[in-house]
Amino acid sequence: MSFYALYYMSIIFLLSIDYFFKNIKFFFYIALSLVIVISGTRYATGYDFYNYHFFYITYENNINEPLFNLSLYVLNIFSSDSQLMFFLYSFFTIIFVYIAIKKYTKYVKTSFLIYLLIPGLYLNTFSIVRQGIAESILFLAFFYFIYKKNYKSFFVLSCIAFLFHYPVIIAVSIIIIFYPLFKKQFSTTAYMIMIIISILLYKINIATILLGLAVGKYAAYLDMIYSVSITKLIISNCFVIGLILFKKRFVRSTEDNFLLNIVFIGTIMINIFADFTPVTRLSYYFLIFQIILVPKLIYSFKSNNNKFLFLVLFVFYYSAMFSNALITDMSQEGDSNMVPYKSYFFKD
Repeated sequence: MSFYALYYMSIIFLLSIDYFFKNIKFFFYIALSLVIVISGTRYATGYDFYNYHFFYITYENNINEPLFNLSLYVLNIFSSDSQLMFFLYSFFTIIFVYIAIKKYTKYVKTSFLIYLLIPGLYLNTFSIVRQGIAESILFLAFFYFIYKKNYKSFFVLSCIAFLFHYPVIIAVSIIIIFYPLFKKQFSTTAYMIMIIISILLYKINIATILLGLAVGKYAAYLDMIYSVSITKLIISNCFVIGLILFKKRFVRSTEDNFLLNIVFIGTIMINIFADFTPVTRLSYYFLIFQIILVPKLIYSFKSNNNKFLFLVLFVFYYSAMFSNALITDMSQEGDSNMVPYKSYFFKD
């Protein structure tokens, strides 16, 4: 736990220093490099670490997604050490997120820090490697879809993400099929009604029916009954309600409204599939867009005091989420937990 405290304090320090040297990105790039190194040199850290190590050493018999399998085949030509995979996947995941953030917003440092503090985004990449890389690629793909209307780039990047993680098709399908609704501006009352409906759908166990339609290995989700905590449900819904209540401050365009609706759908997914925690991981294909919206809200205030106040409040909120995730991890038995962090350089 103390390692993560020092790690994040170092990142916040570097990003804060960078504000005083606006034309020199030196300290930001040090922070970015630090994140890549810490992520890529983790060892036996993350609940799926040994599963991915096994995938690597048995790459010839894998039945995972084709681009993932191809990458393992190529990497094995250079090294039989699975750490090469962990490092390169961490590198490209972080770089794709960074590139996407730069395209979406001018508040790069704040967005990047929020990404790092959301356990379901950054911390989860220590475990769900395939989803991590797919999430970052799809995040970039949606920039071309929403902002540039460049459907060719969107299609190519979405296909690449899909070939790393098949469930990408769910996120893409939802946004394409319901595209007119994502563009629509809803009243606060309409949002509240939809939240209530999602809770009612959860209560009548609609998730079991939907998962019953799953095929292949994804049908196994039906047996993974691990409920999201009631505290997380309340906090998730309060968070999105807060964004909705303040939307007039930061929703300045059709694109901003689109992103708000995407984050809202991510929360709806958590509500409906609350009894199936592995399924709620898919919600982060949508929830990742909060890292763009929240800085827009923070810096929408004219007063620097208000900006600073909201920045501190949100950093505290996300830090509390991160700390809770680590505390929860510490309470679980296992030899590849997030806590304590273990490094490849000191594995012996």
